[in-house]
Amino acid sequence: MRKVIQVQTATIGDNVNSEERLITTILYDNGDIYEGCMENVGGNYNDGFIREMVWRKLSLPKDK
Repeated sequence: MRKVIQVQTATIGDNVNSEERLITTILYDNGDIYEGCMENVGGNYNDGFIREMVWRKLSLPKDK
């Protein structure tokens, strides 16, 4: 089981080149936390980019 704990958008870049990204954070029952970000994973400027959600496991500091 998993639970979405955060969905946000972020704009990166400058006034000439910028990109809006979708970022999602998911918490699993076992305590694992993953962050997903919509990224270009293939393609090119002329033919179009292939975009998909890329997930990374977050490692949070442990309580002492």
